[in-house]
Amino acid sequence: PPSRPPCCFVAAVRNVPSTSNVHSRTKTTTPFIALPATKTAVHPIDLCSQHQHDHEQQQRRRRRRSPRILGLWKRRTKKAVGKLFPNSRKENERIIQQQQDYERRKQEWAELYTSVDALREYFGANKNRLWGDLDAATSRRLYKTLLPKALLELYKVGVTAQDLAPLAYEARVAAKLYARERSTLPARWAASGYDGFRQWKRYGQFQPSGMTYEQVWEKYKTA
Repeated sequence: PPSRPPCCFVAAVRNVPSTSNVHSRTKTTTPFIALPATKTAVHPIDLCSQHQHDHEQQQRRRRRRSPRILGLWKRRTKKAVGKLFPNSRKENERIIQQQQDYERRKQEWAELYTSVDALREYFGANKNRLWGDLDAATSRRLYKTLLPKALLELYKVGVTAQDLAPLAYEARVAAKLYARERSTLPARWAASGYDGFRQWKRYGQFQPSGMTYEQVWEKYKTA
């Protein structure tokens, strides 16, 4: 019998593809040619308008984002400062609270002692508006009693030095006008005429209510 071919020859023959398979695997491809895109001419004015429109839209987007970004930045900054300096934040809050309490107490005192209407409502009104219900001596005693009471309450408020003089002057004027309103008609006219004549003699101006704050300041400043 004929000898068998070697194994390597058989393997080579088996791996050779047939002509039908070769032709079926090869594909004919046509080359793709990209044609240049046609460009339409744009007028310069239209191009500028488009750029302006894009710029306006960008500005609107930035304006919409900026408040949110700013608020977020403020919150984070406040939180970071609070973590870094916790004691200073509490101290500032305490100082602000004390200042608010001081302003509230001062306002309450001013509403009561620096207005004739408030004094009339708190201590009573004149029962005889035409003639008056207190004589001259009683009106003077009322004035000397009312003014120290107002200044004592002002001291309890804990008013600072820069606010003491203006508030004391306003309380003095209100107490004077209230006591003069309660006094009888002759005493009222005499007191107003005396104050007016004294002011006219010193400052050349008739002032029935007495000296102004600037005049009082200059008087005690040079004393």
